[in-house]
Amino acid sequence: MAFIISTGSNKNGASPSMELLALQARSALLQLCTNTRETDAVSSMQCLVAAALNALYGINVESASYLVGLALAKAIALGFHRTQSQDLSQEKWRIMSVLYVLDSSISFVLGQPAQIADGDISPETFEPKPDWVGEDIQLLKEQLQHARLLTRLRRSTGRPAMYFTTAYESWCDSTTLKNFTPSATEGSDPLFLQLRIRFHVVAFQHLRTASNEQSLRQKDRHAKAALHASHEWLQSLERRQDEEVGFWSILDAYEITAVAIMCTCLQSGIQDMPEGVMLCRNVQLLALSLLSYLSARSPAATIMRKAVSTICNAQRINIEHEGEKKLPRKLRDLLQIYNSTLAVAEGERAAPL
Repeated sequence: MAFIISTGSNKNGASPSMELLALQARSALLQLCTNTRETDAVSSMQCLVAAALNALYGINVESASYLVGLALAKAIALGFHRTQSQDLSQEKWRIMSVLYVLDSSISFVLGQPAQIADGDISPETFEPKPDWVGEDIQLLKEQLQHARLLTRLRRSTGRPAMYFTTAYESWCDSTTLKNFTPSATEGSDPLFLQLRIRFHVVAFQHLRTASNEQSLRQKDRHAKAALHASHEWLQSLERRQDEEVGFWSILDAYEITAVAIMCTCLQSGIQDMPEGVMLCRNVQLLALSLLSYLSARSPAATIMRKAVSTICNAQRINIEHEGEKKLPRKLRDLLQIYNSTLAVAEGERAAPL
């Protein structure tokens, strides 16, 4: 009951009294998790995972990160991360898989280290048994595989540009996530679009430092693909906003902002491609609209909206400003890239012919 109340309160438009009730429900939920007998390890962990999932759709990213860390610490203490194949139950696999995906998502979006590394988890824990069937099993397996691949790419800063492109295209060709679309008229599945965008952000951060001719060609190729993917994902979010259905993750605002910064930086290299310039402008406008919408439920989204508004006007961002200093490391790094890109563009315009 506590979980139902606390989850329901995260829907946009919840009343203050409902929000207060939700806070009390979350407190009761955590107390329940703490008091659960150690002999009932799976039930105890399911409570913590429920609390972590609920926090991900709340209003505070710090709470979500804390609860995921708390759940991971308890899972490690109980030995869930080192479960052998013969002892791996579907419940244990679900618990570790969900926590790994949540930890990977939070660390990627905020630019902070993951709270558990692949090497700390036994290989069997990553693989569901062949006789486990169902759409939910397949969906979680796909997200787990994506999270592991993204983790490897984030650590592959010394790899050539082709490595990122190949990994991205291979994932797009093999994943079944794009087939989870409820209706053919709605385009690709929103989850697929969101996970695809994460590849582009990782590649962008890597390719910005490349300078050889092959990498420059990869940059141009990546810019076009990233703009189209960003526009498609933000359009799917706009449809969700218009239809007022579904829940919004607290990570959405951070990812929307990252996409807006990335596309603005990419724009400087595609001035000779009118379609790309128009796509970039559309991405900026969509990002501003969505962040304005999310500002009503997240103070952090307000700061991000102001930052995106500034870059839309081609103005420099003072990363040391009180507001920008509250942004996570990931966004501050991207804004630093934006400032550098803007400085180069200004220098080129000022250079004598």
